[in-house]
Amino acid sequence: MRKGILAVALLVLIALNLPWYEQIGVYGTLGFGFYLLHGSIHVHVTELSHTARGAATSLHSSTFYLGQAVGPIYYGFSFSHAEVGPSLAAGALVIATVGLVCARLLRHPAEAH
Repeated sequence: MRKGILAVALLVLIALNLPWYEQIGVYGTLGFGFYLLHGSIHVHVTELSHTARGAATSLHSSTFYLGQAVGPIYYGFSFSHAEVGPSLAAGALVIATVGLVCARLLRHPAEAH
């Protein structure tokens, strides 16, 4: 969950439109926060089912790359039709939801069978 909070907080900082030299650190840390969130989810995915590990990993990768593809389309559309703040707030809400759901559902690793 802390990884999701990091990404949400950094999206809020981006919405504040800080000077470019401060935004460099914000974007770098945001990428690191996404990497941590993705890595944590990936570890849990590989432990979900020992018999369907490949299917679980491929589903995780598919949804990750789908998000990578949809994100620029969403932000491009929303930035041109709405203000930056609400667009980033919606993205932050999605990330917060992912962090909360993962923190709640992925607490315990799967038991070995």
